[in-house]
Amino acid sequence: MEYEEIKKQFTSLISKKNASEYQPDLMDPKEAQDSVKWAERILAKVKIKLK
Repeated sequence: MEYEEIKKQFTSLISKKNASEYQPDLMDPKEAQDSVKWAERILAKVKIKLK
């Protein structure tokens, strides 16, 4: 189910966003890379659906 995969990635991305906004420490490089990857995957799938 493609929708479930996108939902999972988006939920993970949003949880990282909230943590990075409200926590005093910076996100570690691995978490930042994962977040960028999730965002890129979501965007790529959305672009395909918009065509």
